[in-house]
Amino acid sequence: MLEEIAWFLAWVVILYGVNYQFKVCVPVTIFCLKILESFLLLFLLKLFFFFQVHGEGMNLKTMTWELYNYTKVHMSKLDL
Repeated sequence: MLEEIAWFLAWVVILYGVNYQFKVCVPVTIFCLKILESFLLLFLLKLFFFFQVHGEGMNLKTMTWELYNYTKVHMSKLDL
């Protein structure tokens, strides 16, 4: 009988903790995702500005080829 009461009290404490977690963590998670999204958008805007104003423009074919070559060189160094 005493063990059942202890398990019930443990369940109530866990239930309260889960309720508190969802009450607090969901807004905190959404806030962090908003900050992450704003940083990502700022990074993409700065990247676009860098290539359009300071660079040769955004040539997707050249960028893809350079990324492929860079990946190929560094992946060959990781081969076992």
